[in-house]
Amino acid sequence: MRVELANPKHYINTFAITSTSSSGVTNHPPAVLLHGYGAGLGFFFQNFPALGRWAGRRGTSVYALDWLGMGRSARVPFQVKAKREDIDGRVHEAESFFIDSLEQWREKMGLETMTLIGHSLGGYLSVAYALRHPTRVSKIILVSPAGVPRDPNSTIPSREVTDPQPTGASESDHAESATEGRVRDLKSSQKAEQRKESRSRRLFTYLWEEGWSPFQVVRSTVFWGPMLVGKYSSRRFIGLSEEDTRAMNEYILNITLAKGSGEYCISHLLAPGAHARRPLVDRIAALKIPVTFVCECASRLLH
Repeated sequence: MRVELANPKHYINTFAITSTSSSGVTNHPPAVLLHGYGAGLGFFFQNFPALGRWAGRRGTSVYALDWLGMGRSARVPFQVKAKREDIDGRVHEAESFFIDSLEQWREKMGLETMTLIGHSLGGYLSVAYALRHPTRVSKIILVSPAGVPRDPNSTIPSREVTDPQPTGASESDHAESATEGRVRDLKSSQKAEQRKESRSRRLFTYLWEEGWSPFQVVRSTVFWGPMLVGKYSSRRFIGLSEEDTRAMNEYILNITLAKGSGEYCISHLLAPGAHARRPLVDRIAALKIPVTFVCECASRLLH
């Protein structure tokens, strides 16, 4: 179903599983599935039967959403006005594009609280949403979330380096302080390594920072695009029947060929190399709700 938002022409494509049973516990918050980058709620199709049975037993509902600007939700213009060097501003604007629309969707659906189940980028955005709307999330389940660790090449000192030494700890138990000289030397060595980068790597970094989207390749080619999607879907969804494989290939091709929108968030949220510009490891401690991490092997069930 299509859930209209407050902004004109903005809507969220939604798949709902609602319990029709009047018996059992009914005070459990609904579960909301949030897909990853450039994907869609259809990626969860194998999980819906089990989730339906789960919802029936608990007397609750399950919703799967297409993020605004992805899947079959409205493909509205995506813009970030912050300057390139304003990392915090860029991250805030890019996150707001998704977080604000999710909050509007929650209000439209009349939900007080939700259990968020986020896969990949959906996990990252689930945490970002909960940080801004902590009273609206009862629990978060992160399935192979994106954006958790720090970039090992970052020149921003980690808390392990900058936090004061604990009382009673010896010098050998504590990391060396991040002095201005050490940070300057680190930046200098990183610049030297960057100069050694291959031409293809420099081109990739340039395109990434310019906001290039990998989906533009599919849209710009008549033959290679569908072939690339076919290879991706056949490798990503191993074990499907021939009919389901064809259906997934057609589904992925259609949402990929749709007008570019939310996909352009990627260069604002993640640096080249796919490390978050503001990693979750430095933010998630502020949450006061249960957070469950699901490992990569289990996430294959969710695709």
